[in-house]
Amino acid sequence: MYIDILARKIISRLFLATASPLLTGRSDDPLPIYPAGVGLALFDGATNCTFPAPAPYFDSSKFVGPNPSAPAVWYQIAASQQPFEAGCTCMYAKYALPASSSSSSSPAPSSSFQVENFCTRNGTVQSSVHGVALSTAPRYGSGTFQIQIEHAHQPPGGRCGPESPNLVVVKAYEEDEEIGGEGEKRYATVILGERNFDGFYLLSRERDWPRTKVNTYLKDVASLGFNLSQPYSLADQGPHCSEPEAAI
Repeated sequence: MYIDILARKIISRLFLATASPLLTGRSDDPLPIYPAGVGLALFDGATNCTFPAPAPYFDSSKFVGPNPSAPAVWYQIAASQQPFEAGCTCMYAKYALPASSSSSSSPAPSSSFQVENFCTRNGTVQSSVHGVALSTAPRYGSGTFQIQIEHAHQPPGGRCGPESPNLVVVKAYEEDEEIGGEGEKRYATVILGERNFDGFYLLSRERDWPRTKVNTYLKDVASLGFNLSQPYSLADQGPHCSEPEAAI
């Protein structure tokens, strides 16, 4: 069952909304540290792992593209610092159903998605990695995925088990554009979380945001239980970034 991580409530009282010394390529303003809230989570006693609760009623058809030729492109706005993103700018990811699933408008909960992550280094050198996002066991809920990157040198799931998620859609925000019937909308922005609340990703279908909008969403990130006193940064998504190619 989902439980409140009470320790995070205690920690949140120790932090005020103060400035972080970290700077980014898109602004000289220091990054804020908002108080961490109490995040809903699933605790696995067998592995001693904690997983953020997924967004209620998550609909994967609003998140991924219908096929590899028409993937959903998600731009990274902010994220916890990751070693593999050192020196990166213009980060984005593509998600799409496999070609064999393109005839289905609503992928099954057990379906997998194709993933391609992109990064630009030294201003011009673009690199990418391919992988799949596998929906995990039903007990973790819809919107929980295990990302498996090609040629990765670690077992899927790690110590938390081979079927456990390593990425969770913690919150999803709809946009105004309808994709189907009346009132049915795509997700415009998502907050993704790692197991044990170790890190977060703020992704959007729009490439560049004003700083005031970024700060508003960072408050939401903190309210979901993520500790912004840990190193994080804003992605440089300036006009020098090249446009994504259409297909995966």
